Amino acid sequence: MKIEFCYSGIYNDHYAYPRSLVDSPPLEWSYRETDIDFNLEIGRPWANFSSLPNEWIHASSLFPGGTNFWVFDIDHIEYIFEQIRSYRHLRHQEIERPLAERLIIRSLSSPYLMGVIAWSISAKQSIEGLFAKYGLRGIEDICVAYPSVIPPIEVASTQELSFIGSLQSNLSPNCIVLLAIDSQPGVCEIEGRKNINSAVQCHNILSGQGIDAHLVLVSNKYDNYSFSEKIHFLPRLSRSALWNVYSLADIFLFLTRADATGFALLEAMYHGLCCIAADAPSSPFVSEVIEDGVTGFKVKFKNPAAYPQFSRGIDLFTINKILVRLVMNPETRKNIGNAAKSQFKFNKKFSVDVRNLLMKKHIYRRYESFLKTHPTE
Repeated sequence: MKIEFCYSGIYNDHYAYPRSLVDSPPLEWSYRETDIDFNLEIGRPWANFSSLPNEWIHASSLFPGGTNFWVFDIDHIEYIFEQIRSYRHLRHQEIERPLAERLIIRSLSSPYLMGVIAWSISAKQSIEGLFAKYGLRGIEDICVAYPSVIPPIEVASTQELSFIGSLQSNLSPNCIVLLAIDSQPGVCEIEGRKNINSAVQCHNILSGQGIDAHLVLVSNKYDNYSFSEKIHFLPRLSRSALWNVYSLADIFLFLTRADATGFALLEAMYHGLCCIAADAPSSPFVSEVIEDGVTGFKVKFKNPAAYPQFSRGIDLFTINKILVRLVMNPETRKNIGNAAKSQFKFNKKFSVDVRNLLMKKHIYRRYESFLKTHPTE
C-alpha cells in the first residue's frame, strides 16, 4: 500500500519543518515537492497546491484548497494566527480574530481533511480549545507525534564554513562554549522573542566569576550588545551550517520568551548538548521535552505569560547556579547531554521510527477507506 504525498517546498514553511517527514518518511510513503500559490482573497495560510489526481497533500500549517485529500501537520494553533497577522501586516490590511477563527474552523471541518498531526500535546490542546470556544465538537482523534531530528542532506556553503572556521580559531583552548540562536527568517521572526539578551547576561555573569566562557550567538543583531572578545556573532545560517555550530558548543541556552515548538532545542539535544531551557506557559513545548535534571534543565520566568504572549524576567540567579555546576562538573554535563541524545534513538520519544509509526497508525485506516472509493490503476 503506497501513499503519495505532495508538500510545500517554499522556504518559510520548511526551513525549520520537521524534515523527517520528507527526508525519512514511512517506507510506504513518497513525497514530492510542489509549488503553491496563496489564496489571493484570504492569503496565508490558505494555499493552492499544485497537486496531482489521487495524490494527497501533506500541509504544514497551511490550509489547501481544491478537492485533494490532505493531512494537516500543525504546531500550536497560535502559529496559524501569527501567519495571518504577518501576511496581513505586509499588505497593510487587518483581519479580525473572530473572523480568522471561523475561517480556520471551516478549513479544519473540511470533508477532504483526512487527519491532523499535532507536534505536541499543547498543540493538540490548542486546536481542541479553539473548537470548544465556539461550542463545537471539534476534531476526533488528533494524533500527537513529536518532530524528530535527522541530519541535513544539504551541504553548508563555502562562506558559511568560512564563518565557522573563523569562530573556531577565536575560541580559547579548553573554554566553555555557550550557544544561543535567534529567530530564523520567517513569519515568526519577532524582535526579542528568543531572548538572546539574557544569554549575553548569563555569559557576562560567568565571566565576572573568572570562568573562561565564550558565547556564540547566531543572530544578525550585532548592535544590541557591548563588545566582548568572548562573544562571537554568526549570521543566520542554513540548517547544514548550524549542524557544525552545535558540534562546537558545550551548553545550549534556550531562553525564549515565547515559543510553541523549539526545533533548535531538539537539535541541540540531538547533538548531546546540555540544554538550559525557559519553562513557562509561553513555551509549552519545553515542559514536554525536557525532564528537569535528567535530559536538561528548566528555569522559570518571574512574570510568566500564556503563549503567544511574552514571559518576562528570566531567573538569571538559577541559571548561573546551573551553569557553574555544569562548568565544574564535566561528567554531569556529559551525562545529561547523553541522556538527551538518547531520546532520539530507535523506539524512543523523538525517534523517526516512533514518529512514522504514529503517523502510519493514524493515517492508514483513512487511506484504506479512501482507496475503496478512489481506486487507483
